[in-house]
Amino acid sequence: MNKKWWVLLSTIVAVLGIGVFSSANQVDAKIKFTDNTTFYKSEPDNAKPSVLSAITTINQNGTLIYDADAVQQKNVITTAADHWNKAVGINLIMSYQQANVPKADADVVIKPADLPDGVGGVTGYNGVVYEGWQNIIEIGNSTLNAATSHNGFVQAVSTTSHEMGHALGLNHDPGALMGTSGADDLAKGILPNIPAYNVNAVGDMLKDLNQLYPNAKPINIPNMSDFRDDGTTEKILPTDPIASETFGSDHLVSRNFNGGKIEIKINQNVYQVGRGEVGTTNSLNLTNTQQQIVTGYVSAGGNRYYQIKVGDQYYIIWGDQDIITGDAYQDTSKATNISDTDLISNLSADTPKLVTRDFTPTKIEITGNENVYQVGIGYVGTTASLNLTGKQMQVLTTYTDVNGNHAYQIYAGGRYLVLWDYLTKVVD
Repeated sequence: MNKKWWVLLSTIVAVLGIGVFSSANQVDAKIKFTDNTTFYKSEPDNAKPSVLSAITTINQNGTLIYDADAVQQKNVITTAADHWNKAVGINLIMSYQQANVPKADADVVIKPADLPDGVGGVTGYNGVVYEGWQNIIEIGNSTLNAATSHNGFVQAVSTTSHEMGHALGLNHDPGALMGTSGADDLAKGILPNIPAYNVNAVGDMLKDLNQLYPNAKPINIPNMSDFRDDGTTEKILPTDPIASETFGSDHLVSRNFNGGKIEIKINQNVYQVGRGEVGTTNSLNLTNTQQQIVTGYVSAGGNRYYQIKVGDQYYIIWGDQDIITGDAYQDTSKATNISDTDLISNLSADTPKLVTRDFTPTKIEITGNENVYQVGIGYVGTTASLNLTGKQMQVLTTYTDVNGNHAYQIYAGGRYLVLWDYLTKVVD
């Protein structure tokens, strides 16, 4: 006997740009329930905007085959399917004609319907649903009839893509496809991209397809994202996914690969490429931990950010109040004259330029509270905040700036630090 599921078609309506869609319930893809699966098991809950349904219409071959014979506006349906196929990188959604299978073998039937005002489309049934049934997507006649204009066509494609997302097994989330954050683009006649996390959610089901169908072959889609910036250029290119990420009103403009570690000292927002903000260092248990730096960044506003890897996840955090350690943040040159290309040449916008080095062994005592800098980073605190005031430190390098004053490079707390001699005295 086939499994059954009691499904009530939701009447909640979500507004999206110039059109709307209702929340929907999925029925089995030629229908399959997902209640006994462990999809998305590798994703942390607070970094997972995709919400999986209890039902999917993905078949045992890892595709979703539709019958849209009743729809006159075939270009709306094919464009919506292509939108998904390009996003995942495989032919995932297709008509039964394209799949070369009988009409009765379609997993979902797409048809026009007279829906209530403000409802662009619905997916699923009212009542009891059995595994093995075809799923149903209804697109509002008013939505389809408006597809004669550019904006109307884009809205109809967006609505259909949204309903296809439900048929694949996605519920509503905050994003541009399964939520309302794409409204501004739709109002301009721009079809929003399918978010990477929605692609990953479908990809996760496909790679574990044998959880749904015991004899099914797992499918790995090429466009699965690990939400990582894997760019290798110093300058961030407009085509790089990270170029579109915003950090408040700021954005990143350059990379470095100096490595090192970051000690996270305060609670701050955490970001991922393709997802935006995914939590905080407190919620992800990262505050007061040391993490390996994968990539360093400088933003348009002059702030420093760092990409770190924690387990299988890549995160981006702000680093201006954290502690950075590593040999890359040391002036290692043995040349007496400091080149303009040396990082030590200009430690910070508020410090004078350093012009020469001296390697005579020296020990200093820090007698007052003085600003402290780090090569490649800039200002990192004061001698008081770093517990250096009153201590004697061995000098690694003595510098002379353009004004004839001296600065010292010291090693303390696992870091190479630079401070001026205004509140120090030589003791050896």
